[in-house]
Amino acid sequence: MAQSGLCAEVPAHAKTLLGKAKSEVEACEFEGAIADCGEAIKEGLQSSDVYIWRGCAYMHIGDFKHAQEDFQKASALTKGSGEYWLHRLRDFEFDDAHKEKGAAHRWALACTAIQFTKDKLCSKSLAGVEINDQSIENERQLLQGRMNVASHQDLDRVLAALEEKIDKNKDKKSLLAWDLSLYICICRWGYLAGYLQEEQAWELIMPKAKIIQQEFTSWNDFGENYMQGRKIWDQSAYERDKELFERAIRRLNQNKRSPWNEYAWNTSLK
Repeated sequence: MAQSGLCAEVPAHAKTLLGKAKSEVEACEFEGAIADCGEAIKEGLQSSDVYIWRGCAYMHIGDFKHAQEDFQKASALTKGSGEYWLHRLRDFEFDDAHKEKGAAHRWALACTAIQFTKDKLCSKSLAGVEINDQSIENERQLLQGRMNVASHQDLDRVLAALEEKIDKNKDKKSLLAWDLSLYICICRWGYLAGYLQEEQAWELIMPKAKIIQQEFTSWNDFGENYMQGRKIWDQSAYERDKELFERAIRRLNQNKRSPWNEYAWNTSLK
């Protein structure tokens, strides 16, 4: 979150309220953050920070109109400070407008929520971000760099290799959690990059989601095994990003609007 200087002569209590609001956003207590930022503003706090944090809270509860207003106010106070968040807001709006209607598909997307939350992406729609020329190009570059994928054929090769790994490790729950989630992630990335059609992506995703539901007992059971599987997959990457992934899992548990809280583990995937 971008930081900015606070206005001079602002009551100490207003600054305390802003600090409390920041903690509330981090804990996914968005309504409390909105109220505390509002009180801080009433007490005379006029900084880009207070509008960015309140806008972020509004964004996470789906009040996109007020989020946009706050990010624009932030930019007016400190030039450009709200631009990143206006971009993020477009992703949230796109994700909400294109969210999967069926519970089974939304449940399957939740199997990638650790990675997507860590990467600050969304989990209601298959793409997770606004689909435009820039996001398509960005995803293609990421797939090229991460997995040497530059075509539909390359994606097929990577998925086939991962399929073999999943079959080989089917009795190792930790590796299975990581590999199955990664498989679904790759399908989502491949769709955004234009290497898979929507129908093709779902035909690949849903069988893997059903295995996840069969092999694990809850979102937390899945998450614990996922983290262990990531550690086995790459110890150095695990240590480097451990805090970010653990934070993502905390947010999935704390946020009452997260897919882990929205959809029960035993949701029908038929």
